[in-house]
Amino acid sequence: MKFLNTAILLALLCTTSAAFADTPRGMLLSPDALESATRSTLETDIAAHRTAAPAAFVAIENVVREAAAIDAEKRGQVAPFARIFQGMGPGALLPLLEIVAVRGPARGTLTESAWSGLRAGAIQAIGKLRNPRAIPIMTAVLASDESDFLVRREAARALGRMGTEAIANTLIAESALSRPHHAAVLDGMGWCRRAEVAVALSQRVPAAEAHTLPHLLTALTDIGNGWAWRTSEVRENADHEMTVRATAGKALLAAFMELNGPLRVEARKGLLVVDHPDTLAWIATAQSTSSPEMGALLGQLADRVKRSPFRR
Repeated sequence: MKFLNTAILLALLCTTSAAFADTPRGMLLSPDALESATRSTLETDIAAHRTAAPAAFVAIENVVREAAAIDAEKRGQVAPFARIFQGMGPGALLPLLEIVAVRGPARGTLTESAWSGLRAGAIQAIGKLRNPRAIPIMTAVLASDESDFLVRREAARALGRMGTEAIANTLIAESALSRPHHAAVLDGMGWCRRAEVAVALSQRVPAAEAHTLPHLLTALTDIGNGWAWRTSEVRENADHEMTVRATAGKALLAAFMELNGPLRVEARKGLLVVDHPDTLAWIATAQSTSSPEMGALLGQLADRVKRSPFRR
């Protein structure tokens, strides 16, 4: 924590720095990844913001320079780049879009962990701001051959946070394509809490390959998360709530009945997180037509639902 606070202060307060070694491309996108008009508008906006708020760009550059040290001091699997960037506020949007899509640092000697964390953290921080300027950049990241799971997942989440019908359709279409780390898009789709996305995810489960099932279960849990639906960000799609939660809950119950081992456990956890009011009724209906063995498992599941801390 002490190092994290120090890193934030360095990023926010430092006003002088060595030359920022950038490349003709962003950390994630090449110059031709965006339509020319989109790129031109973005570059114009970045130039204007650099003139108006140069300290915001210096702050981002300082974090990039400290990336190796921040990664080396991480306490979990991923260094807290996203939290550092988010702490800079909305003024960090254009500097972050610049390093992602226009002119960014080269990897240099950064380890795979530091490079992945830095890029995914930038995408996560951009997504948190929910600014429409980021939509073409996030869409381009998903359409690229980027193979880093964390980066692709955070790009899908960043788009999902926007919550529009157009973005829902983009994510559904992208998730059906065979791209590197296809499962990452499925994993991140759960942050687009709309009925059509919930249906698409639920329909993928029965025929899903083994390596994608954990990501589908994660997405179904995220999209139906009863607590998430209480937040102001998600309440913008409040008219989708009960349909989404019912679709996710029923899919997770079906997965619980069909899967075994750790995947069944994940389906059970997801069902508790979704916490739809009709969950016990669904379980009772399933019990009425199940084998004795499955009926017993469903009875145990019903007991867990009744005792769940998620019950509201």
